[in-house]
Amino acid sequence: MIGSPENSAGVGRAYSRINDGRTNGGRVRPTYARCRITPTKHRGPTCRNFAEGWRSSSIRWSANHRRRCPASWRKETLRKTIPAFRNGTEPFMRGDFERLIHDAERANFSGWDFGFLRDRLIEDPLPWDYVRRVRQQLPAASTMLDLCTGGGERLASLAPLPQCTIATESYPPNAPIASHRLRKLGAVVVQVDEETQNCFGPSGAQDGRHPRRGLPLADSSFDLIICRHGSYSSEEVARLLRPGGTFISQLVGEDNYPDLNSRLAGPRTVWIPPGSPEPPTLEEFGLDVLERREAKPQSIFKDIGAIVYYLKAVPWQIADFGVERYLDRLRHLHEEMRDTGGLRTHYHRHLVVARKR
Repeated sequence: MIGSPENSAGVGRAYSRINDGRTNGGRVRPTYARCRITPTKHRGPTCRNFAEGWRSSSIRWSANHRRRCPASWRKETLRKTIPAFRNGTEPFMRGDFERLIHDAERANFSGWDFGFLRDRLIEDPLPWDYVRRVRQQLPAASTMLDLCTGGGERLASLAPLPQCTIATESYPPNAPIASHRLRKLGAVVVQVDEETQNCFGPSGAQDGRHPRRGLPLADSSFDLIICRHGSYSSEEVARLLRPGGTFISQLVGEDNYPDLNSRLAGPRTVWIPPGSPEPPTLEEFGLDVLERREAKPQSIFKDIGAIVYYLKAVPWQIADFGVERYLDRLRHLHEEMRDTGGLRTHYHRHLVVARKR
């Protein structure tokens, strides 16, 4: 809670950084409605720093004030009196640029877990529910295949799983993560070559340079095949599905977070090189498409650290991205986001539901 003892260091640091070098070296001591600001230099363990290694000022609420005034009133007092809390922004929005970048670069990313972006990347909901559609098919499925499972996070959320559940993953670091997560649920993870899930088919790239590489799974093996935020070969899906089997996919579209590329003056995200033929469709291999939808809901990145973390985790969004290379552009965007409350953009998704004849 803002203004409580737990977050007092973050509040004071935001204030001291704003005033640093302007008034008495940042050691200003204004008084706000029953609270006092004190420097934390050499205060030892009583200083609850907002980030490791930082020294800051701290707002301390008297016990009498905490007892007589509700937390919401204290929070509103801070918003009115300290610039860092105006416009409903959180402390990290007005935080130090270098700290946000450092935290984003240091943050761990494994599997396909974007927990670091919770409350920092806000997305409007899609007009459909992928998980609900998959759950509707589970009772009738005795065998299921999850393509591009990542770290197995989404598949694990669908438990209990069909008796025979197999997941494929082509990114080597993710395979053991997914295997560890899904083993206790009875699912088996198969690490495959990335070309087996190439959208142009098991022959590999569209120029035919690669030998034929199909998934190491038997024909007509699965009642249900799912694919979320990965890629698939229509030919392989048709080969692996049993007659009457269902395929459900939710894929990322080309127009995904386009403002990241434009505001940072980076190259556009390229999924299929210009001039390449269109990938084979599911209909060409004997599947009936029951539902095909597209959506571009609004989203907002709340701070520059969230952007850096996302671009680190998804390097194909801006192919040449690097903090050092983009440092000046990141700093300029950071200043804009401080004034506007974040970077507003949209994300792009496709939903396909098909059934094999």
